[in-house]
Amino acid sequence: MIGVVLVVVAFAGVLLFGRLGGGGGGPSTNTSILVAAHNLTAAQAVTEADLTFSSVSVVPTGALTDKGQAIGKLTRSAIPQGGVIHDSDLATAALQTPAKLYFTLPAGDVALNIPAGDISPYVQPGDEIDIIATLKSGTTQTKSTLKGLKVISVGTPGTPTAGNLVVQVTLQDAELLEFLVKNTDYTYVLKSPLDAGTNNPSTTGVDIGTFKSTYGFK
Repeated sequence: MIGVVLVVVAFAGVLLFGRLGGGGGGPSTNTSILVAAHNLTAAQAVTEADLTFSSVSVVPTGALTDKGQAIGKLTRSAIPQGGVIHDSDLATAALQTPAKLYFTLPAGDVALNIPAGDISPYVQPGDEIDIIATLKSGTTQTKSTLKGLKVISVGTPGTPTAGNLVVQVTLQDAELLEFLVKNTDYTYVLKSPLDAGTNNPSTTGVDIGTFKSTYGFK
């Protein structure tokens, strides 16, 4: 009988020890991650005031945990208040245009500044872009135009040139590009780095007739 009592007391001690943490099953630890302190717009330069912390038990993949990882970068898209800040949500802000940018130009080429476009927050110096345009009057055809334009600078965030791109072109292409900017509705498309410097594929363009026949409109 005494032996049975001792066994019961020992078992109770083991349970108590486990509950007090001696069994290794301690409470879970929360982690502070960065979230938006208020609504953030696309292409916004992130400041400390834009950021706050939220405590979570499970850290989402890619979530940032330090303000230094986000401050000074650009948002790739809008982030709502309280939204988790992931590393993929931000792009590194481009450096300011060098004072002597022309030193980087090869003989025969010129630098031309073109207005901001929807793709601008994603573009970095060294990238290549193509331009798709639709004339504002006359034909309603949409067509790929200038291709493989090398971006050599991106406008500084927080200034009137934010998002603007400086591209390297020949003088003839500079004339074409200036006409395009003033006389068409246009957009940029960002080329894959794997296609940089390669031959650009030819395209047929799209007008109302080809669009209808392609998608079955009547």
